[in-house]
Amino acid sequence: MDICYEIHPGEDLHDGASYEMFLDRVGNHPRACLLYDPSHYVLQHLDYLQHIDIYHDRIRMFHVKDAELNPTGRQGVYGGFQPWADRAGRFRSPGDGQVDFGAIFSKLTQYGFDGWAVVEWECCLKHPEDGAREGAEFVGHHIIRVTDKAFDDFANAGTDRAAMPTQNSPVLSQAGLSPMIIRANGPFIAMAWSASAVTCRPIPVRAPSFMPSSATRRATSTAISRSSAA
Repeated sequence: MDICYEIHPGEDLHDGASYEMFLDRVGNHPRACLLYDPSHYVLQHLDYLQHIDIYHDRIRMFHVKDAELNPTGRQGVYGGFQPWADRAGRFRSPGDGQVDFGAIFSKLTQYGFDGWAVVEWECCLKHPEDGAREGAEFVGHHIIRVTDKAFDDFANAGTDRAAMPTQNSPVLSQAGLSPMIIRANGPFIAMAWSASAVTCRPIPVRAPSFMPSSATRRATSTAISRSSAA
């Protein structure tokens, strides 16, 4: 069983350096892992993204919790004697603070994190029911569906004809455009749209894995010229 230690301001384990001191004393035990909460790093002015780069192999849990730190000439990191709403560092509802969750979800996905994204809600301003509802939607919008192939794997891309615009496409219909397939062969599709006020041109929906022959280029140019004249 993994034991996840939540790095928290004011605790014995409050940053990467103190966590490494702890690991040294337990012989770098593989079960001594981390609960990653970026809000705690914002309040310490600690680089929460680089923290993932350094300790990603130890992160087993993830709290989606936001915060902001707005120091002034009167208070900074240690502004804890003020009410929460008046502190320089305060917890906020997900998306209302300073945490870049888009970058966090990207890094965790990059390193293969397969745990839960758990909303830990604490906000000095927003009602908790609103925070809970918005928090669930917030996490859903940030979950990254991992691709099963490289975006530039043209040879294995195939042609998704079902995704091509058709005569009944609402976007094209509103613009008064009519799609015409010039050439569909393998991963390369060239299309033109005919309309009196539109200059037609071929558009590669899928980038070609081959160079069209001179005959193909002549045929495409002729088709476009005809559609433009119409």
